[in-house]
Amino acid sequence: PPHGMHAYCDATWNNEIDRYGIIILYRGAAVFFETKKVIGVNSSSTENEGIAGMRCSERVRTCLDIAENLEGRAHEGPVLIGCDNSATVGIVNGIASPGRIKHILRRFKVIQQRVQKSEIKLYHVPDEDNPADFLTKWTSKAKVDASVAYLSGTRSLGSNTAEHTA
Repeated sequence: PPHGMHAYCDATWNNEIDRYGIIILYRGAAVFFETKKVIGVNSSSTENEGIAGMRCSERVRTCLDIAENLEGRAHEGPVLIGCDNSATVGIVNGIASPGRIKHILRRFKVIQQRVQKSEIKLYHVPDEDNPADFLTKWTSKAKVDASVAYLSGTRSLGSNTAEHTA
């Protein structure tokens, strides 16, 4: 795993209880994880993924502050955040039209501002390579085992994870 900080986020939509999950890794191991219920009724998976991305970028900012205080220097480059919703990634990075989601653009604006300040960089990671996936829904034992191994720093994931994208 990479030595810098990187993160993953995921969310469910149209389930009995929608959830989002966040994992932040630093120096090859998980240092923060969170799974929470999405409050309110949202109109799309992209909206819930936007909530996950916004919360993830907030938690990354806090982890950056802690790391910078402990190490006495700023983190080099933006923190990569993997998201398995390509619409969310496209909107945040300005390469997709927001179309029918204009009512939720404020959430995306927060993430866009963090991208513009080079604090983070949001990229697409396929669902099967997203270690935050098991925080939001039932997954196979093999997927959970692979995610835990990656989060503990003992094994890498697929070709689209942060160490391959960076």
